[in-house]
Amino acid sequence: MVVHVQCPDIFVRAGAVAVLSRFPQIRASAGTDAETVPDVHLVVAERFDRLVEMLLEDLARRGPIPVALALSHIEGVSVTLALRLGVRAMLMRPDLAPERLVAALTAASRGDGSLPVELLTRLRSELATDGGGRGEELGILPGREREVLMLAAEGYSTVVIARKLGYSERTIKAEFRSIVQRLKLRNRTHSVAYAIRNGYI
Repeated sequence: MVVHVQCPDIFVRAGAVAVLSRFPQIRASAGTDAETVPDVHLVVAERFDRLVEMLLEDLARRGPIPVALALSHIEGVSVTLALRLGVRAMLMRPDLAPERLVAALTAASRGDGSLPVELLTRLRSELATDGGGRGEELGILPGREREVLMLAAEGYSTVVIARKLGYSERTIKAEFRSIVQRLKLRNRTHSVAYAIRNGYI
């Protein structure tokens, strides 16, 4: 798995590349590497500020490559904005073990998403005060789609969701693709958020 590390601090960036390079399944490099196309971007920053927002906007313009965002502080984070800009996983740096980081990057590269509990609570608050959005577009979710989104909201991976519901992993991925395309959403995390806001799960 190819990971491009993006970070305003060159020393932190070099450290993140060194940590990830200890794992044989990871090929990590600085985000300035133009010779390889990453499977996932890792953005490392102190906080979600305008600089990070501009970086995410730039990455989104380059193509639909998933992003994992690791922050030291979550104050000021707009979760809905981060999701719109392609962030699949958000991680807290102070408690982030290398193995957990690799697991999150692997999940993000497959289209799976994850949020810390604090940010999931904030997301619900943001969506509650959104004052519009796609509520009218959601319609009523079929039973299987609702089950899939409920398990995704609990943080389960595609593999685990498939096992719990007795379907193949391919079927679950197809369910997510169908939901995202039909509702014109960004990714699976985004679809979970809108389903929560509208009371479907």
